[in-house]
Amino acid sequence: MKTYASNIPDTSACDPAQLAMDKEQKQNLKNTIGSLLNCQLLSDKQRNQIYKYYFEKKTLLQIGKEYGVTREAIRQNIQKGLNKIKEYV
Repeated sequence: MKTYASNIPDTSACDPAQLAMDKEQKQNLKNTIGSLLNCQLLSDKQRNQIYKYYFEKKTLLQIGKEYGVTREAIRQNIQKGLNKIKEYV
């Protein structure tokens, strides 16, 4: 017996083609960001701090402890690096 609910399309179901495109876009974005991080725009410290914050999901406090500085100093350094990337792009 069919119910009313069985006639409602499942909008949460994902289209396999869309999933593949999303996965490819994420990979392309990751590659682009990786290229930007590896260019000569950033200092080694900025590159490492940005990587740890965005890719390793470390907090500003955790990164600050590694470098022996405050979380605010890390935030400022990451922001300077991101501004350099924005100017380049």
